[in-house]
Amino acid sequence: MRSLASKGYAPRMKASELEQTIVGMRQDLAIRRDERSKAQAAVAGVDQQIAKAPGVWKGANSRARCSTP
Repeated sequence: MRSLASKGYAPRMKASELEQTIVGMRQDLAIRRDERSKAQAAVAGVDQQIAKAPGVWKGANSRARCSTP
């Protein structure tokens, strides 16, 4: 069975280059996870503020409003 590199599908890389590429991809993934968790926390904070605000719908499917207009 011929390798993907020999068929021209992937460039040949030295082991050290491949290791550096993998480390970089893992770092990028960790940064994206961190950014996503921060964004989710921010959205949760905004949701809490909206829920506490007077005269705001109490849920997407709710038909009743808060007691304060």
